[in-house]
Amino acid sequence: MYLIDKTHRASFVVAMISNVMIRLEGCFIAGIFFMDPTVLKVLSGFWKKLKTCFPSFSHRSP
Repeated sequence: MYLIDKTHRASFVVAMISNVMIRLEGCFIAGIFFMDPTVLKVLSGFWKKLKTCFPSFSHRSP
């Protein structure tokens, strides 16, 4: 027993466009999340603590 008809032809273009749109949606949501000022403050505080624990992060390579 098949759930999909064997003679059905899938539209791969529609599936590809759907997949691309799903990925773009995730990127846009992540971008909006990380642009939030509260999240930026938390991340900058975390980065400062990380720099104090690992001084090699605070120096730039020549």
